[in-house]
Amino acid sequence: MKLILPVCCMKTVLYELGAILIYIPRVISHDIHTQQAIVMDDAGEKLSVNTANIEPYGFTLGLYYNLIGDMVKSEKSIMTLQVRTVTCIDELDIDLFVKALELRRKFLNEKVT
Repeated sequence: MKLILPVCCMKTVLYELGAILIYIPRVISHDIHTQQAIVMDDAGEKLSVNTANIEPYGFTLGLYYNLIGDMVKSEKSIMTLQVRTVTCIDELDIDLFVKALELRRKFLNEKVT
């Protein structure tokens, strides 16, 4: 089952292998050589991120980023976000962004049915 969820549903998604995740955290560490980053949301939840698909990317520590990708298990059986796309959204109104996503999904669901 594929899921597309906003950041408020993060804990639910962490254990769903193959889930599609839209996650809006702050980057707290990034190593371009190992292609790994650690991100943290406002609730203090941390997540390991594999950045191989987007390198070289110039993360600025402490800024908000919209990360979209797939949840996978790393070699050490740690749940990791395999990022497919990233956008810096530090100045974005997060609540308004989540509402826009919900409206878009509603529109697309009505269009299909």
